[in-house]
Amino acid sequence: MSKYKQLNSTSKIIDIGCCIGGIISYFKDLGLCTKGIDINLNDINFGKNKGLNLHHQIIEDLPDDEKYDLVILMRSLEHIHNPKVFLNQIIKKLNKNGLLFVSVPSLNSLLHSSDPKKVDIFKQLHFAHVYFFSEQTLSNLMANVGFGNVYMKHYINSIWQ
Repeated sequence: MSKYKQLNSTSKIIDIGCCIGGIISYFKDLGLCTKGIDINLNDINFGKNKGLNLHHQIIEDLPDDEKYDLVILMRSLEHIHNPKVFLNQIIKKLNKNGLLFVSVPSLNSLLHSSDPKKVDIFKQLHFAHVYFFSEQTLSNLMANVGFGNVYMKHYINSIWQ
């Protein structure tokens, strides 16, 4: 991340779909200003008990003036029913020159594994996944809402601005 964005103690980071806050914990330990939101109250309470700034809410619940230098969507976007509307909400939450990190399961690598015996396509095609992305379909969606690609890896870990 440091190659694309210099973060410091005043940098604000939010993880949307944070689960128990593992990613937030990492950035908190670096001394950064962190927040995580998720719809699973049990996960939120677990992370709060670990001292993390987690909230049981959705992006629409965030105050209009709350802006972030880094928004993280780690295995969350594929669960969103209207990703275009959702991404437009994220744009409103990014500071100027802020970055969006997106990680989604990749259709391009459904069957990729160093051990073909461990490939389980049913784990990839999970019933809770509303959308399935390839590098091209994610690029098309992101361009459609106004994001420019900064970085993308085959397994669809990507950074947008």
